[in-house]
Amino acid sequence: MKSRERAVSPLLEMIISILILAFAGVVSVSIFLSARYTQIMSFDKTNAMYKVQNAIEMTKADKNADKSTYFDKNWQECDENEAVFALSITAEEKESLIFAKAECRKIEKYPFIKEGSEKLCSIDFTVRNAE
Repeated sequence: MKSRERAVSPLLEMIISILILAFAGVVSVSIFLSARYTQIMSFDKTNAMYKVQNAIEMTKADKNADKSTYFDKNWQECDENEAVFALSITAEEKESLIFAKAECRKIEKYPFIKEGSEKLCSIDFTVRNAE
């Protein structure tokens, strides 16, 4: 009887070790995936900042507010059906000033990243209306 208990003990230890190793593997893979998508999101935020700044300067130049532009995954302009990113400018005119907001967001959320990560860049700005 004792020899049978001794044979079960190492098997049980191996099963527990395998379960711990499997759990550690799942956790480490999710950490690596999260890091990868965080890097992608950082790259997209940088590009979004450039696009928003460009849109603000164009808005200041021609005073044409309220517009939307769409970009594909390579940050090239495209139509709304193929879009991965959306840039929108909304404006409100008060007296001789235009109060506007430029915002760039990802249409679908990033996997393995917390909720609310779709918004990449948002800037409020004011333009003097010379008209």
